[in-house]
Amino acid sequence: MPDAKELLYINLHEIFAERDPDARRAAIERAYDEDVRFIDPEGEVVGREALNNSAQKLLDGAPAEFAFEEDGPRYVGHDTGALPWRFGPPDTPVARGIDILTVRDGRVSVLRTLLASERTSSMSTETASERIAKAVSAHEPGLSQHAVQAAPTA
Repeated sequence: MPDAKELLYINLHEIFAERDPDARRAAIERAYDEDVRFIDPEGEVVGREALNNSAQKLLDGAPAEFAFEEDGPRYVGHDTGALPWRFGPPDTPVARGIDILTVRDGRVSVLRTLLASERTSSMSTETASERIAKAVSAHEPGLSQHAVQAAPTA
């Protein structure tokens, strides 16, 4: 049974960074409760299939060279883990965030994703998706119509 440290690795590298849908589904089966709750700045979805769809949507909207990278140490408690990450071209992130896992019986029962704020003002009305889409578009101007529509959920 994987511990929180291993589940953090699986979540980032084998699920949200995995572009092969079959490999991602297998990792989701291993790592997540059937009724996993995924909460990010865009809202909440429930279930493995909904989580898989969120990961696929994110990857579909990002250029092939964009990757998730760990952006700090893993923080682990008895039933909780957290991992900061960055997303974009290697060593040139367009987005940063942190995933916080709640673990129950060796599986992720809740995944929360928080995004780093680009602005110091709390008055911004721009959604996480809009911030990421803008960053992707700035990196690859031709992708503006296909830019990320969901917050990174790694």
